[in-house]
Amino acid sequence: MGNITIRINDDLKARVNQTLDAMGMNFNTYVTMASIQLVNQQRLPFDTSVRTAEPNEQTKCAMLEAEAKERGIPQATRPLSATRKTPSLGCTTNHG
Repeated sequence: MGNITIRINDDLKARVNQTLDAMGMNFNTYVTMASIQLVNQQRLPFDTSVRTAEPNEQTKCAMLEAEAKERGIPQATRPLSATRKTPSLGCTTNHG
């Protein structure tokens, strides 16, 4: 049988052990059970996800303009001011 050494925050370790004690098992049993499920299911035995950041308005506008250009949609005539509004997209673009 192999040994595994892990590092875990002391507070988390205490809370994990308290929870496992209430379930009638120890940490070794929990890790063994989780490992068996990992192998049997070929996935983590709990849901995981990565939160993706929502693009800000400037990025959304740039993405829309790039897509329009890629599709060959002609650009609306724009004023030459520092801040201009693209009527077709409703985006304000700063050019300085």
